[in-house]
Amino acid sequence: KKKIKLREWVPMGWGYGFNCVSLLLISWAIQLEFNGFIPTKSAAAASSLGFSSRSVSLHQNPDSNHASRFRSTPGNTCGREGYDSSSKPWGLSSSDKWLDEGYGKEKQMDKRRKLSAFVAATLVAVVSHLWGSVRESNANPLTQMFGGGGGNGQGMGDFLEDPSKSNTGGPAIGDRRLRSILKVFCTHMEPSFTSPWQMRRPYESTSSAFVISGRRIITNAHGVAYHKMVQVRKHGDSTKYIAKVLHIVHESDLAVLTVEDTSFWNDIIPFEMDSVPNLQEKVTVIGYPQGGDKLSITEGIISRVDMARYAHSDVALLVIQIDAAINAGNSGGPALIGNKVVGVAFQAMVHAENIGYLVPTLLIERLLLDIDRNGRHTGFVSLGIWWQNIENPILQQSLGFETKVKLPLNGVTSSTKNRAIGSPRGILVRKVEPLYATAKALHPGDVLLRFDDREIASDGTVVFRGSERVSFAYLLLRKFVGEKARASVVRNGTYINDLDFDLESQKPLVPRYLFPENARPSYYVHCGLVFTVLTHPYLVSAFGISWEASPHTPLDILNIALTGSKETEDDQVVVLSHVLTSELTTGWNLHHMVLKTMNDQPVRNLKELYHKIEGAMKLTGAEAAEKILTFKFGQNNLTVVTNVAQAQLFGPMMLADNAIPSPASRDLLDSFPPSGLNSLEEIVDSNA
Repeated sequence: KKKIKLREWVPMGWGYGFNCVSLLLISWAIQLEFNGFIPTKSAAAASSLGFSSRSVSLHQNPDSNHASRFRSTPGNTCGREGYDSSSKPWGLSSSDKWLDEGYGKEKQMDKRRKLSAFVAATLVAVVSHLWGSVRESNANPLTQMFGGGGGNGQGMGDFLEDPSKSNTGGPAIGDRRLRSILKVFCTHMEPSFTSPWQMRRPYESTSSAFVISGRRIITNAHGVAYHKMVQVRKHGDSTKYIAKVLHIVHESDLAVLTVEDTSFWNDIIPFEMDSVPNLQEKVTVIGYPQGGDKLSITEGIISRVDMARYAHSDVALLVIQIDAAINAGNSGGPALIGNKVVGVAFQAMVHAENIGYLVPTLLIERLLLDIDRNGRHTGFVSLGIWWQNIENPILQQSLGFETKVKLPLNGVTSSTKNRAIGSPRGILVRKVEPLYATAKALHPGDVLLRFDDREIASDGTVVFRGSERVSFAYLLLRKFVGEKARASVVRNGTYINDLDFDLESQKPLVPRYLFPENARPSYYVHCGLVFTVLTHPYLVSAFGISWEASPHTPLDILNIALTGSKETEDDQVVVLSHVLTSELTTGWNLHHMVLKTMNDQPVRNLKELYHKIEGAMKLTGAEAAEKILTFKFGQNNLTVVTNVAQAQLFGPMMLADNAIPSPASRDLLDSFPPSGLNSLEEIVDSNA
């Protein structure tokens, strides 16, 4: 039902026209044969048609002068015998023999003319058919493939159908709604975490986003992390608009943007959000993945809903697994069921095919509600406990649950029954971090049975919906910082109900990101020793994205990063990043080492270290010459010493040689002004 343009009929008309001419000529030739030329080899062949050769000749030539001289004899109007002049069946006189001879010659000439006409018609038909077939074949391939014609000397592009002029409808999702799916262009500028006074070279990335109510834009946090400039472009538009980052939540890999240019919001239809979808529901993922600049739409089904770790933050949260392809650039794009968003594409499994993950709308709604309540994201809550499941029957028996244990050696079955506790369930609390309010309610060795009236199974899961189960940590996603929670435990074989406590945000010893966003890492340089704070970005910068599995990651750093916990609110892990080259630092080929003590005193944080060293650096004269600072690193107490007087003399020169503008980061300088020269300009002037 495709419309064919007039210019496309021209080459097709040549082909079809010549074929029609050939058919007409063949039909004419056949008509000549049956109406005027029947090559018979015997009279019986002619008479079998019911005609005599003479009668046919008369009917074929009604205007002949001889027609009046030939009459059908009575009773023989359609004589069965052929013409024979000697028998004179029609009663011709002998004086008319010359007429009969002339008629025979005329008949022979008529046969030749008709034979020639037949041959000529056949030749013309064959030639015209071949020519028409060639013309038609030149037109048909382009017609079938592109909807155009060809073969008349014009450019091939002149006959290709132009999709931009088609009035056919677009995808099932309306075009106006597709304009609410954006492409994000971000210029990133990350600090160097191993050389914190420097910034890395800027780089650019693209990701996806979508518009929700309130003139807000949802995308992934990793798509705008360390942003220098963010731009967005609507589908079907060539204009890029400057976007402003309002909130970034690294734990759930979400960010909220807006555009201050009011013209951007024209023809925008915000998306609505739906609840967590059911398994096997079809989902449509829309975004701008690598491999092209335009919108891409893929489909899949919901394969799984579970708790899993987010690659960007290394925090275990609720995820939706789908089998639709999610590639680089898809991040931040919506996953739709109908016209409603059910998740945000954010990561994929590297060594598997078509396994992608979505941030569920539950986390988006939680973020927006938290912002409405507190003006910012206050963080995800944590119980501050280390726990394990109690699936082992012997462990269940030792905790006092009703179990039956069959010993494999002698087949003896032992059993315990405690009616107060009942069947095995819950999780075993191994450790409670002292900084959390839960430390007043939960103790190591408790079995946590219920949390907010939801029973916890012995494998650490709770009912999610129907027959689905997820980790009990899912219950914490529905809580906010400052809210109260209630728990039931078994302690020393006794059931304890209704333990109340306040919920607090996570307090990791090794931060997963810098706060506020785009903050510079803290550092301090003393006598060529570069000190900084251990963070997840530092580990990525030093040992790569897979630092947990890297053989180059020191074991003490790995152990602290994975299992360390705070004892006080201000606790930090101070590390020696590297040592600047100088004659004072000869033999100190050190890097990525945890600082344990300074002058045999524990170092709690970088700010404390900075104050202690700068206090010593204020000494002068003999006191400075005699003052020795001793630093011990790592599990084996590797020792490094510095002299205050030498540090005062050579420290500024090492800063100048390495183009370090300040011996400490701005947050440290604001807390305690350093002694002596502290700026590159002052160092250069003093050296001059």
